[in-house]
Amino acid sequence: EKHCFLKSFLIMGFCWVPHIIIHYPVSLPFDGIISIMQYYGYRPYTTQHPIIHMQLLGHFSDLGVRLGSVTYGLVIMGVLQAFLLLLTLAYTISTMEKLKVCRYFQLAALIAFSVVPIFPGYATTLLGDIPYCMALLLLMNEFAWYLFKTDSYMKNWKHPVLTVIAVLGVFFRQNGIYVIAVILLFVAIR
Repeated sequence: EKHCFLKSFLIMGFCWVPHIIIHYPVSLPFDGIISIMQYYGYRPYTTQHPIIHMQLLGHFSDLGVRLGSVTYGLVIMGVLQAFLLLLTLAYTISTMEKLKVCRYFQLAALIAFSVVPIFPGYATTLLGDIPYCMALLLLMNEFAWYLFKTDSYMKNWKHPVLTVIAVLGVFFRQNGIYVIAVILLFVAIR
């Protein structure tokens, strides 16, 4: 349908607002706390937590301190993360539309993304798994474009750029390199 991306984004965003308010300021699991402690030097750095996410948590905490409270920085990071997840899910529905996936499946995906509490709950949890999952979903979208609409993928600069962003995003988890290896194997076979 016309403006599928924008409509999906707005519908999901509207449905997520109560969840985001309920989860205020953000959810910071123990792994996130450890990452912040590593950033500030209170715990030794280990490879258990990806350095990319640790640095992001630390820099947003620093921003919060400059604004008056660490909480402010983490809220900004949570809102940014929720916004990026909304963009990724809306792009997924838009990709389904452009790849001519059955309308019932598109509607089912939109309803699930909008009302199933795991999605907005996930969006407001500051954990390295969330950016990783966003990147993986984006990579799967671009992989679908590459497989099923190769001409569109090659002609539009947006798709290779999103692919690069997705590939870099899977490094929010230590096992991201293995995902890339499998994807490269499939691309080579193609």
